[in-house]
Amino acid sequence: MDSQPILVTGATGLVGHHLTRALLETGYAVRALHRTGSNTNYLPIGHKKLELFEGDILDIFRLEEAMIGCRKIIHAAAFISFRSADRKKLDQVNIDGTANVVNLALEQGVERLVYISSVAALGRESGSVQPTSLDDSWQPKRAATNYAASKFAAEREVWRGQAEGLAVSTVYPSVVVGSGDPERGGTPALFERIKSGQSTYSTGSSAFVAVADVVDACLYLLQLREDKRILCHGHNMSWQEFLSLVAQELGVSPPTKAIQPWQSGLAWPVANLWSKVTGSDPFLTKDRHRLAHAHYAYEGDSFEKELGRPFREIEEALNEATQNSVLPPA
Repeated sequence: MDSQPILVTGATGLVGHHLTRALLETGYAVRALHRTGSNTNYLPIGHKKLELFEGDILDIFRLEEAMIGCRKIIHAAAFISFRSADRKKLDQVNIDGTANVVNLALEQGVERLVYISSVAALGRESGSVQPTSLDDSWQPKRAATNYAASKFAAEREVWRGQAEGLAVSTVYPSVVVGSGDPERGGTPALFERIKSGQSTYSTGSSAFVAVADVVDACLYLLQLREDKRILCHGHNMSWQEFLSLVAQELGVSPPTKAIQPWQSGLAWPVANLWSKVTGSDPFLTKDRHRLAHAHYAYEGDSFEKELGRPFREIEEALNEATQNSVLPPA
């Protein structure tokens, strides 16, 4: 196993901390880049091959230090928000931050960059007869959220790096199902809401993938010599179906009340106004309203073709995620 560390950006995130653990279990040394004040409790602190490195992808000098001696990078850092007020930060972290990673990787002669993108960066269309695949090119008019637009723009920075000689592979996860810090949002926060008795569900649909499958795709791409793209879409289903499975795993009653598009369509402007008056975060935004009722589906065999197996069943992913909502001490 290569003695030089793998740099993982966003190492304390949902995918990042699972990825860091998997790399260490495989025998890699890992330099885990994390921001000041981030929750490192989900990382195996004290592991002899783990180096915690405090820094930010927006701090070029600190990022440059983090890359010293690293031949390979997995760029998992990203900012996820569906608040209109966060558009500037989305662009700074996802676009400018990725550009920094790419530029410094080129300067330092990094051998391979594995970039964790998102299905949001693909040319998806809500309610399309044909499921979205890797062959679907980005359509700006179809962008449902500012987050999606920022992830596509970030991917353009990665493509630029590829054109300039950087070896690049990309993973496109759908909704990632895994254990983690509920304070960071994502499915861990969703599990907490269902556990607390959430009774409503939205009318939309999406795809859901085990965090272990996303991690496996990254580890696979890390070892390749050629550039690849892998779509980690997992399983297509409605939000009602998914939340019912979550409730089943948690042993609670499933949500039974459907929130209709017209209801959230009336609610988000009120929530936006109230947040401005109180200075609090809106409980609903225009982007969340759009996503909640969008009907997205994905297809493609890049994962099974490359890794030689199908995706993990969603029930397996949920069982592992809900049983390990807090990882044990290392």
